[in-house]
Amino acid sequence: MPEISEAHRRKMAKAFRFDVAQRLAAAASRQETVTYGDLTREFGGTDRGWGDTLGGIALRCHKAGLPVLSVIVVSKQTGLPSPDARLYRDLGLEGAEAMVGEQERCFAVDWSKTPLGAA
Repeated sequence: MPEISEAHRRKMAKAFRFDVAQRLAAAASRQETVTYGDLTREFGGTDRGWGDTLGGIALRCHKAGLPVLSVIVVSKQTGLPSPDARLYRDLGLEGAEAMVGEQERCFAVDWSKTPLGAA
């Protein structure tokens, strides 16, 4: 049974931000992670307020058959995505090993050939 309700998935889908997704694609193209603090400094908001936006990016990537780009957004302390990101479990990504594997998949994509067209 999914951990994220259909209503919450719709909320995440609406929270998708193309500018943030492009920033993540650019970082992935350089094989870099981005911290929650980096996003907050660049786009505003709070470090703990990125869940729905990142969820929207994850859902779009998953639907398009791309790696889940939002997994490159990590905690400065752990180098991993938030353990509170339950959507990742719904997408089959559970545990540090799965997250690191998905990050590696993100780093292997030529994002300039995707709709995100990393600059």
